[in-house]
Amino acid sequence: MRIQTGKTFETGPYYIYSALFPILVGIVLALPRLIQEFRKMGKWSIDWIKLLAVGTPTLLLNLSLILIAYTPIVKIKYFAMYNPFTEVMVID
Repeated sequence: MRIQTGKTFETGPYYIYSALFPILVGIVLALPRLIQEFRKMGKWSIDWIKLLAVGTPTLLLNLSLILIAYTPIVKIKYFAMYNPFTEVMVID
């Protein structure tokens, strides 16, 4: 994927692959446990606090690469130039 991106200079597919690959690996790794849960009898429950506390930041972190790839460059330059946090990080 990286070689194809270097040849065509089209970064969109590479960013999408880089963001979605960890999610797909996580689904594949969790599949055996999910099959065990399907076989159990009884009532299912979801720990919503854990799902929201861990799942939401993880999803946003994975999708941030796609969001950055499709944000206009002008907005990124403006944010990087006039953001005091960025200035502190660059200077220090």
